[in-house]
Amino acid sequence: MKFSDLKEQVIDPGYCIRCGLCASFCRHIELVDGVPTMVGKCTLDKGAVACSLCYDNCPQTLVVRGDGIGRALDVVAARSTEPAVLEVAQDGGAVSEMLRYLFESGSIEAAVITEHTRELRTKASVITSADEVLRGAGAKYSSSHSLALVSSLVKQGTERIAVVGTPCQIRGLSNATKRLFGDKLEPIKIGLFCMENFDYEKLHALLAERGITHIRKMAIREGTLFITKMDGSVEGIDIRELDEAVLGGCRHCVDFTAEHSDISAGSVGSEQGYTTLIIRTERGRELFEACLGAGRLETASVDSGIVLKLAELKRKKNEPLPTPPSERLRVMEELRKSDGATIPELSERTGLSRREVWLHVMRLRQQRAVEAVGMRDRYDVWKPVPSTAQSQST
Repeated sequence: MKFSDLKEQVIDPGYCIRCGLCASFCRHIELVDGVPTMVGKCTLDKGAVACSLCYDNCPQTLVVRGDGIGRALDVVAARSTEPAVLEVAQDGGAVSEMLRYLFESGSIEAAVITEHTRELRTKASVITSADEVLRGAGAKYSSSHSLALVSSLVKQGTERIAVVGTPCQIRGLSNATKRLFGDKLEPIKIGLFCMENFDYEKLHALLAERGITHIRKMAIREGTLFITKMDGSVEGIDIRELDEAVLGGCRHCVDFTAEHSDISAGSVGSEQGYTTLIIRTERGRELFEACLGAGRLETASVDSGIVLKLAELKRKKNEPLPTPPSERLRVMEELRKSDGATIPELSERTGLSRREVWLHVMRLRQQRAVEAVGMRDRYDVWKPVPSTAQSQST
């Protein structure tokens, strides 16, 4: 698939979430006013037989609708025990504290975060020490090109990194990790709960129309955007009144809890001053337990039911992205209709070459949409991954 396919199916319809992943691995793509733009000539247009990096790694080209809150080894409420962290944290400062621990223990060399700049604009940044972590403290409600920075770290030979991002950013990072990095890089992925994100210019234009300027910080709770002004006064706006500022891709996102992360974090489900953490992988569990054992986090009770409720609400509210290519849909439909099929069988049924079918099946496997269940005539037999209830723990 060429950049022109990505442009037609994701960028032009407004589904791009501005993560910067496509531009980070292709020298012919640049972000122009935040939008991926071809400034050279696509390698495939030059006659290359294989590339498709921009399309296949994009988090918006194939989104698999999950169940519940995704894989969960445990769900806890936690907060930092460091007063300096709590002073600037949006909730419990658990993410900041975990990053500080990772740096101080030597577990990571760098982290990709999003920080606020002037007038609450967002900026993706690379930090290399615990002293810099609090630059990323607090919630942000506008997108940043976080993944555009990952490739620069890889090119520099930095292997031990952490990335903090929204569900779509973490999904894109997972795609790139599987397809591009192999054993070279396995970043620690900390995902953030996210119902939707906003276009900065549109959001602040809407707020200005209401006479709201000179903003110190913002926070969303229970469907209301609470805005703290520089003078200390607070105003609340029903989030539905800001719908026209929501990014187009967010209207089709079905992941509230960043299901592809090692640890997910958000305020929902915890009492004021605590962060809800969904521990998803053994790696995530090791990080959490290390912080807990070092006395850097303290825990409280959590209501995982409300997290599940909002995750299901987001799935019901948003329509799946209509972006998978027709060829891949045909492959998936044939797999759904059969009790498993091999690459040659799928090639015969779809009219695609075996190589084309293989590429689509590998992409579907990356997205955990299909799995190999055995062999027939020396070929793997592929089937759709069945939907299964995800474990939850309180």
